[in-house]
Amino acid sequence: METKAQESVSVSEPVSLSGQAESGILRKGGKKGKDRKFVIKKKFANENILNEIAKLNKARGVLQMQDEWFRTPPFLIPFKSRKRKEQDTQDNGEEQQVEKEAEEEEAKPVVKVRILKVMSCNGFGIGIHEPTEDKSTHENKKDWYFLVPFTLPNEIVMVELVENSWGYTIGKLVEIVEKSSESESRIAPQDIVCKYFGQCSGCQLQMLDYQHQLEFKWNVVANEEFAEILNKFPQIKVNKVIGSPNQFEYRTKITPHYNNRDHDIGFNSVYSKYRIVDIEECAIATKNVNMGLKEIRRIKASEDAEEKDVDKNKKKKKSRGGTYLIRDNVVDSTDEQGEQREYILEHNQICNERLEFGNGMVAKFEFKASEFFQNNRTTQWSIWWTHIAELDCLLYVCQNWERRTMMEWT
Repeated sequence: METKAQESVSVSEPVSLSGQAESGILRKGGKKGKDRKFVIKKKFANENILNEIAKLNKARGVLQMQDEWFRTPPFLIPFKSRKRKEQDTQDNGEEQQVEKEAEEEEAKPVVKVRILKVMSCNGFGIGIHEPTEDKSTHENKKDWYFLVPFTLPNEIVMVELVENSWGYTIGKLVEIVEKSSESESRIAPQDIVCKYFGQCSGCQLQMLDYQHQLEFKWNVVANEEFAEILNKFPQIKVNKVIGSPNQFEYRTKITPHYNNRDHDIGFNSVYSKYRIVDIEECAIATKNVNMGLKEIRRIKASEDAEEKDVDKNKKKKKSRGGTYLIRDNVVDSTDEQGEQREYILEHNQICNERLEFGNGMVAKFEFKASEFFQNNRTTQWSIWWTHIAELDCLLYVCQNWERRTMMEWT
């Protein structure tokens, strides 16, 4: 996702952290223009990201940093606020628009970052600060990590900083300053199918052509997640990733979240797990699943409308949000009323699936909608035949090899 840099935003150098306290740092842009203390705590950090950082430090020969280092980011990020209009029902029943005071938002720092790798845990690029001509530096700037979605290894990018966390800063891609060999696998922004890509965290690699997406996933398994095991057992080979005949409209299950504050239904934002991107249609979900999503949105809108009509004094405390389940269902099944169901919305409902092997062979499965089942039926036959071949080979071994030989082989 290549975008133009905003002219009003300039490249920033580290600001002084003289206001740093032992329990955290000061965050610029607090109430009434004053700096606000923002405590960076380890318990709020993503453990998977910290593990990636530890592995990257080891690969780069960087010593493991102390806790003090993890809570001292080289850049301060202005506190972000927004104007919100809320309906306030008065005693006389009249509704008035109440606009909360909003602080003037400052421009966020934009820095140059060199991407080292793409993380396996979330698909974000992780990189370090690329020094500018001004050599003024925070002492840990060279080893502080920046997480930037939609970037690729060895790219040099301009990044707008969004949020500081324990040992890393999350940023938004503004511009690709210098491309790398990996950049050739990018597709043109106008060719990206999903209109929510770049906001929704559900998919991380749609900026790549499909073949390079598969290669990235193979590399995660072969060279990262299971590298230690594979090094001990070199006879084990990682097969190629089984690609999907359909790159879109294949997923038979989604679990969208909802937010009772903003009435959004969708998936977490790329830049904040506390914000939900409102999704009307998911590009990778089947047509039946998207029909179910429309039904969920209709039901939720009806419930929200009913709640507005309830007297505030009688209304129960509303939950902050939750998660829905939508699963595609084979249409040759019927519910208790004899009606065909193309999608299922309840966790305990029985779901039906068909698996066609060819030559007239058909396998039928029944399982609860909440239980795991391969979510891409277009690849099921390939996966099943692979495992059937493995089981057939193992059965042959059990029947023809001596027990001692088998134990040595295993």
